[in-house]
Amino acid sequence: MFEERNRRVWKEIKPQGLKSYMLKWGIMKMGLVLFVAVGFISPLVDHGFSQSYFQSENFIYRLIISAITSLLGGLFLAFSSWRELEKKYD
Repeated sequence: MFEERNRRVWKEIKPQGLKSYMLKWGIMKMGLVLFVAVGFISPLVDHGFSQSYFQSENFIYRLIISAITSLLGGLFLAFSSWRELEKKYD
């Protein structure tokens, strides 16, 4: 039952193409989740609600680095997922 549902979803996703999948799933979903986790939640855990940290250069650099790594990580996850789905359902 679960496998049949996944197959149907894949048949809807595949015609949209790899680029669309990487944009929607990789960047907009996984990349955004990674960015929020690494860029904002992690500093909150490390430094608490310190307003001075969030106004510091370290925080700005952390945001820039987390944005780049999240984007690349999301693209990598989407590409890997696409290849696995192709192997499994095509």
